[in-house]
Amino acid sequence: LIEDQWLLDKDWMARMFGTRVADWVDLVTKKPDQDAPEYFLAIAESRHWQAQLIKLCDRLHNLRTLGARPVDKQREQIAETRRFILPLAKVLGSHIPEKLRNTVDYLNQQLRALCERYEAQFARLEP
Repeated sequence: LIEDQWLLDKDWMARMFGTRVADWVDLVTKKPDQDAPEYFLAIAESRHWQAQLIKLCDRLHNLRTLGARPVDKQREQIAETRRFILPLAKVLGSHIPEKLRNTVDYLNQQLRALCERYEAQFARLEP
């Protein structure tokens, strides 16, 4: 199944949006047997900068809505973002088309700001 959708599969995505888009979505969909390092390495090593950009946008959305999750899950997402997503943004900025570099810079800035905001909240929770 693709991402968080139980109705969609890769074949349906390919018919509706083309095989390139279906491949990108498949790449950014974590498989049940993948651990985080393996998953993010596959994205980082991909030749599909479009999928990498999708992943950055997805993570930004996840962090913007993170407040509704338990604090332990918030901590996990922030740690994962620092460990895998921010380095991905740095690498992506070097091989994305020039006209999109400002977009990657914006995403990187927003992701960093949200990480810092949550880390400040975590610090206030500690005795």
